[in-house]
Amino acid sequence: MSPELPKKDSCCEELWYFLGEGKLPLQYSPRLHKIEIQSKANEWVQELNYCPFCGSDWRNNLEGRWFEEVARLGINGDYLEILKKAPERLRSSEWWKAQGGGK
Repeated sequence: MSPELPKKDSCCEELWYFLGEGKLPLQYSPRLHKIEIQSKANEWVQELNYCPFCGSDWRNNLEGRWFEEVARLGINGDYLEILKKAPERLRSSEWWKAQGGGK
């Protein structure tokens, strides 16, 4: 996951700031357009359904659409195998931006 969330894709200044600051365990996945909290020891990850700063709804992430696109291409296996087999465009935000956006 990348801490880089384009400001135009952020729901609020605070989320954009704290993701870029890197001082909180918040992460942004450009590939799935979602935010998560990750433990310091990388033992667990919790997806956030709402922005912790402004309350915006983040339940409309793209995980389901991403797996549909992977299945449409006939790519299968466990999660890591799928990531290795997936075309480069499916490893970034390129795939959903080409389809007209995420939120």
